[in-house]
Amino acid sequence: MLALILARNLHRYFLSKDSIEACQTKLRTYISSEKDVRGYVPGKGWAYSVAHVSDAIEKP
Repeated sequence: MLALILARNLHRYFLSKDSIEACQTKLRTYISSEKDVRGYVPGKGWAYSVAHVSDAIEKP
């Protein structure tokens, strides 16, 4: 959901630069502490933590 909000902000600016930077910092902190970086977890389905975080912090 966060990636969608940040992408929407690229088309119509409603987030402050400080808010975006704080969000990116928190995402980087989260992904650096993520222990399970598998894409598919048997019995549970798709996890994709790395892909979702990269979508959110991607710069156009």
